Amino acid sequence: MPRATVDTTATVRKELTTLPDGYVVLRKLPYGAKLQRSSEAMKMTMEMGRGRGKKNAKADVEMLQHASTLFDFRHCIVEHNLEDETGRTLNLHDPNDINNLDPQIGEEVSNLIDELNNFEADEEAKEDFGTGFGPQSS
Repeated sequence: MPRATVDTTATVRKELTTLPDGYVVLRKLPYGAKLQRSSEAMKMTMEMGRGRGKKNAKADVEMLQHASTLFDFRHCIVEHNLEDETGRTLNLHDPNDINNLDPQIGEEVSNLIDELNNFEADEEAKEDFGTGFGPQSS
């Protein structure tokens, strides 16, 4: 029988192009964690949608992206060699350290996590299929 569960011990090391000699070791999220991530995002979306004007929409999306990134870094990064200006290894479970990352490095790490977990493909599927179980008719 083929194995259908994620191997939480399996990791992949990715060298960073935005930081010579920098690397991250990543692991896939199990499906349950992906569901939790989506659930938290949906909850935040619903909370943001209550009684808020259109002016706040951009801030709401940024908050949602920030929360998703914190979740991803906390659950997917197993190891890295990223340091601050004093030589201290960054704690990529700490929002303050994540917030202080160079934007190019943070974006690259975030993209690597997305690629590993197919988050972009998930979003495309949602657009293709809507909220139903199959393609929507025009």
